[in-house]
Amino acid sequence: LSLGVTCAFQLSFFLAALALRTDVFTDFAGTSNFLLLFLLSYFLGKPPLGHCSRTAVVTGLAGLWALRLGGFLLARILIWGKDNRFDKMRENPATWAGFWVLQALWVWGPSLPVVMLNSGQFVCQPVWALDCAAWTLMLGAALLEGVADLQKLRFKRREENVGKWCDAGLWRFSRHPNYFFEMVFWWAAYAACCAGFRGGTVAPFLVGALGPLTVTGLLLFLSGVPLLEDSADTKHGSNAAYVDYKASTSPLVPLPRNFYRNLPSWAKKYILFEWDMYSRTQKKLQESLVA
Repeated sequence: LSLGVTCAFQLSFFLAALALRTDVFTDFAGTSNFLLLFLLSYFLGKPPLGHCSRTAVVTGLAGLWALRLGGFLLARILIWGKDNRFDKMRENPATWAGFWVLQALWVWGPSLPVVMLNSGQFVCQPVWALDCAAWTLMLGAALLEGVADLQKLRFKRREENVGKWCDAGLWRFSRHPNYFFEMVFWWAAYAACCAGFRGGTVAPFLVGALGPLTVTGLLLFLSGVPLLEDSADTKHGSNAAYVDYKASTSPLVPLPRNFYRNLPSWAKKYILFEWDMYSRTQKKLQESLVA
C-alpha cells in the first residue's frame, strides 16, 4: 500500500510539473508524500492492543521532520522561483522522470521502518532506554538540520555573498551539515522503531534497515554530496581560499577545522567520508594552483 501510494503520488505531481514546466511541486511532492505515508500507516494500522506512546512519538517526530523540511523547501523555491538542478532536465522528460523515480525511492525507502512500526503487527511494549535515546537523537537531528538549512538560505540571500560558498554557522564545521543530520535522523528513527520490533522475527529489523540505508546511499553516492561537491568545485575551484576551505572542512561530520586539517589522510578517507569521488576536479585544481 505504501509503495502504491508513493508511486501514484509522485507520478501525479511529475505530470503536473512536466505540463507546467515548473519546479514548485518537486520538493513539496517529496516531503508531503512522507507525511501522507506516516498518517496513513498510523490511522490504518491496528495493533492488537491499540497504538501506544512509541508509535505516537515516532510518528509525531517523523511528521515534524517532514513538515519542517517541506515548509522550508517550499519557501525556498518560492523565493528563488526555480531550482537550478533541473535546468537541463526540464527539456528532457525522460531525464526528469528519472529524478522523480529517485524521489519516490527517497520517500518510500526511509519511511519503511515507521510504516512497519505502525502496521499493527507488533504488540506495544514498555518504553525503555533505547526509545528515549532514539527520540532525543531524532528531535536534535531534525532541529540541527533545520538550523543548517536556514543558515545557508540566509547566507545566499545576502548580496555580498553572491557567488560565494557558504561557510557560516554549522557550515564552518561541515561542508554538508544538513545531510549529516538528515542521516542521523533516519538512523535514530530506525533505532526507535527497532525498540518496537522486539519479540518478533528478524524480518522487520532487516526490512526496516532499508530506511536509513536508502537515505545514506542516496546522499553519499547519488543525488546529494557528489552533485554538490562537483558543482562547488566547478564554480570555485580556481579560488585558493575555496581549496583551503575544502581541505580543512569535514565533508559530513561537523568538526573544528584545525582538528580536521591535521588528521591523517587515512582517517579522513576511511572514517570521515573524504572520498576521491568528492574531489574528481579537486586534484587538478590543486595541481594548477601549485604550478
